[in-house]
Amino acid sequence: MKKQDKIISEFQQKAIHVFGHDLIFAFIFGSYARSKNLRKINDIDMFILLNRIDPQKANRFKRWYLEIHRKYNLIPDRKYFYEIMNEKKLDEYLKIMEKTRPQFHIKKISLFDAIIWANALCSDYIAFTGNYKKFLFFRKKSKKIVDLWIYQLLEKMKKMPSIFFKQNVFYHR
Repeated sequence: MKKQDKIISEFQQKAIHVFGHDLIFAFIFGSYARSKNLRKINDIDMFILLNRIDPQKANRFKRWYLEIHRKYNLIPDRKYFYEIMNEKKLDEYLKIMEKTRPQFHIKKISLFDAIIWANALCSDYIAFTGNYKKFLFFRKKSKKIVDLWIYQLLEKMKKMPSIFFKQNVFYHR
């Protein structure tokens, strides 16, 4: 079994085992899902949607996240281990993004998280497990919001002088 297949299998099994009936869906996204050359990958981006978040279960999953990175010689993102949220919070944050006009300076962490989560839901993914119908609902909703933001940002950029982009720093988590 190839390294990627092992990681996918372990991820799916661990998500189901740790979160059980609270798991709505989970998947791997980001560079790990897109890359053909796994030697260039630093970490594994994981998205997990739950009915409710149990802190003990989340900590158990975090320990496994760190363990799998050590096991496969990857460097985990120690600040943001994975994207884990409940359905209510995801829906609430996507509504915030939906109601907010795109901006270059993000001041609210909820809006920043909404952008990250919407992007994850729209991106390439592997190792999916869970309720695919619910996933497609959130993916479609996120895609609609992301497409609107892209359009509005491009329109905004057309009206700005190029010096703006050289002088401004975007929000970093």
